[in-house]
Amino acid sequence: MSNVVKCQHHVSKSYLREWSTRDRLFCLQDGRIRLANIKDVAVERHFNQLHALEPDDISYLQKMWIDPFPHSRQVNNNYMMMFTLSANLRRELTAEFEAKHPEFVKELDQQIINTEEEYHSRLETDFSPLIESARQGKIDFYEDADRCIPFLLSLCVQYFRTNGMKRKMIDLHKATLGIDLSRVWNVLSHILATNVAYSLFRDRKRMPLALLENNTELPFITSDQPVINLLGTGSDTQAPTHLALYYPIHQTERCLSMIPKNHVTLERFKYLSMTSRG
Repeated sequence: MSNVVKCQHHVSKSYLREWSTRDRLFCLQDGRIRLANIKDVAVERHFNQLHALEPDDISYLQKMWIDPFPHSRQVNNNYMMMFTLSANLRRELTAEFEAKHPEFVKELDQQIINTEEEYHSRLETDFSPLIESARQGKIDFYEDADRCIPFLLSLCVQYFRTNGMKRKMIDLHKATLGIDLSRVWNVLSHILATNVAYSLFRDRKRMPLALLENNTELPFITSDQPVINLLGTGSDTQAPTHLALYYPIHQTERCLSMIPKNHVTLERFKYLSMTSRG
């Protein structure tokens, strides 16, 4: 029986550690700069706790995000099962059953809190050596399908898993469609990540991975949204229509970018990179 992970990061501690000294880093929050331990940054209590879904929730996910994408339908259906089974089962338990089987109930409650957290840990296990390779100046894994797939999936999961992205997507759908994504976000974030990762993999010749060297005295900074879309709208109520990813991986030396060929000029990219760094 595993222990409940109460404090759950939406940006991994292994990533934050790159910007820290002895696990402490400077953090701008609420207009103030403070020194914080990485265990207290980009973290929420039970952030990945699963939710039981209603029939309308399942119908929405199927019709809008699973069925229209046959290339990833099976994977996304697996996400639906993985991230709803324990919470849906918990909802059906009677008080009588709970009284007779307290250990089962305890284990089920732990699964509701830990399942997504453990999945993120498995992704990070595959992702970390690839990022370390990039920090050493080697990105040949992008040409190897067996390594490129977990790289793109993990990158896209990090893009969608943050608290900021969660809040923006929930607010956007409420404002424009009157839909509340609160219950489905655990599932939807992974469906979106898979669909985007598949598109990037399919189009990787048109959207190459680049390793940018920092030849200035200014260090890179990162944030609680470490994977940035340089072509985002800048609005919380308007979804982006184009994608150009920017991901700093080293405090002073390197960052990764993925930009469609002929979509952004070099000068435009330099401007976008500088503004994203503040």
